[in-house]
This record gives sequence, C-alpha cells and structure tokens, in this order.
Amino acid sequence: MADASHELRSPLTAIRTGLEVGLSHPDHAPWPQIAGRAGLLVLARADAHQLAARRQPVDLAALLADLAATPAPGISIGLSVPPGTATTGNPEDLSRMFRNLLDNAVRYARHRVLITAAARPEGIVVEIADDGPGIGEQERERVFGRFVRLDASREQASGSAGLGLAIAREIATAHGATIVLTEAPGGGTRAVVTVGSTAGAAAETTIRSA
Repeated sequence: MADASHELRSPLTAIRTGLEVGLSHPDHAPWPQIAGRAGLLVLARADAHQLAARRQPVDLAALLADLAATPAPGISIGLSVPPGTATTGNPEDLSRMFRNLLDNAVRYARHRVLITAAARPEGIVVEIADDGPGIGEQERERVFGRFVRLDASREQASGSAGLGLAIAREIATAHGATIVLTEAPGGGTRAVVTVGSTAGAAAETTIRSA
C-alpha cells in the first residue's frame, strides 16, 4: 500500500494541478482537453477496452506535421513524411500516442528530433529518433510499464508521472499497431511505430465481404 501510494502521488498531483488551474479560470479553461490529458483516465479506458472504439481515415502526414510544428525550445524537430500517408483509427487517440512519443524524444534530446514515415509491406512505419543519451537495451521494454521512471530526478523535474509511454503502448495495441524502442544513429533513442495503412484496411474489408 505504501508503494502504491508513493507511485500514485505524482500522477494524481499532476491531475489535481491541472484541475486547479482550470478552476481558477472557469470561463476560459478548456475542460475537454484538461480531462483528456489526465493519463489515468486514458489507461482506465484502455482497461475497459474503450480505446479505438471509433475508427475513421486519419491523415498521418498532416497529424505528424502538426505535432512537429509545436515549439520545442532548444530542440530542432525535423520531418520527412510523404504526403498522403494515412491510416485508420481514432484520430484523437493516435495524436495522443504520437504526441507522447514525441514529448519523450524532445525531453531527452540534446539538439534534434527527426520524424520519418514510410510505407512498407507490414504497414506504415513511423520513426521518432532523438540524439539524446539513449536507453539501455535491457530497459527498452520496461519503460512501457505504468509509472516507470528510469531517472526519477529528471522525470520529477519535467513533471512526468511515468505514464506517457504506457499510454502510447495501450493506444497502439488497441489499434493493432506496435511500438518498439531501438538505438538511433549516434546513440539516441528511436521509437518505431508500425500502423496499418488505409490500403491495407480497404483490402481487409474486401476480403471479409467476399
């Protein structure tokens, strides 16, 4: 119980802080966004199998371009995604998944993050690579656990509760996608996301109909 209380303190504090800020400006607070950012609520939806319940075509090229355009002081975000790159899923959930991966990359990057995407036989492969210190091979799967913080002091300073990658993995799983972490060129971390393409989804629908 003591361990659980300790681990829950940070995320609950983050949620409480967001609510308190909203309450101080009730007429202007973006309540839907505040609620949507509460990571524990997303994980609760995942546990209830409610993620990706609504699916539609998603323009990945536009989604990733929007994320890459978000200011990241001191960090250059490069983008190489072919126009027309698309998948099928819940656009809000997919945006959150890629946002969490990008936030993690920016948090530890020294100077640069690069987002790329390419169509391959297995689907659309999106890679988000940073030039940071990297993650040891033995830790690359563990970081997807809930409340996992490899460097507690750095995570606390950044306001992270250790839920970002866990949420990203849950969203990926709900969409039939995968996320793996590998070493980026130069020793940083590279998140490799494989999602279905709209062409693949159309082919699957045709086969099922037949």
